[in-house]
Amino acid sequence: MLTDLHKTQRLGSALTFLERYHNEGEDFLDQIVTGDETWVAYVTPESKQQSMEWRHSSSPKRVKFKQTISARKIMCTVFWDRKGVFLVEFLPRNETINAASYKNLENLNFFRKGTTTHFLRQ
Repeated sequence: MLTDLHKTQRLGSALTFLERYHNEGEDFLDQIVTGDETWVAYVTPESKQQSMEWRHSSSPKRVKFKQTISARKIMCTVFWDRKGVFLVEFLPRNETINAASYKNLENLNFFRKGTTTHFLRQ
């Protein structure tokens, strides 16, 4: 849940973005980069339809065990701009996303791209 301070900061950022868009036009949109993280199942279990097989009616049914998806997840961080996704990183197991993680992402060079970095403060 956002605090009143966070809501005020978000409103201020949104107003700044709108003002810059009004002043700079479409070129401003090329400077915006955003990112998000999500859990990704890296082993997709076979569906019942996919695992169906032909067998004789007298043959015993093959037992299909349920897989626990939560044991096979990995954190994925994705960054994109108005042109599309330009970085997908997978976090090593037992690591957490924090400001230091964002700064250490390989191949992410905001200064070279000339984009805004004020959201990645520690």
